[in-house]
Order: sequence, then C-alpha cells, then structure tokens
Amino acid sequence: MENNVVKKINLHIWIIFLHFFAIEKKTKE
Repeated sequence: MENNVVKKINLHIWIIFLHFFAIEKKTKE
C-alpha cells in the first residue's frame, strides 16, 4: 500500500517537473 502511494507521488512530481521544464524551454526560445 505505501509503495503504491510513493509511486503515485513520484509520478506527480515527475509530471510537474516535466511541465515546468517544458515551460522554461518555451520561455527561452
């Protein structure tokens, strides 16, 4: 159960990070 929660949290962090990275790239270009 706890492992599943950690995976979900990690996935959310990755999605936020990827979105932020994509926005940063668009701003620079």
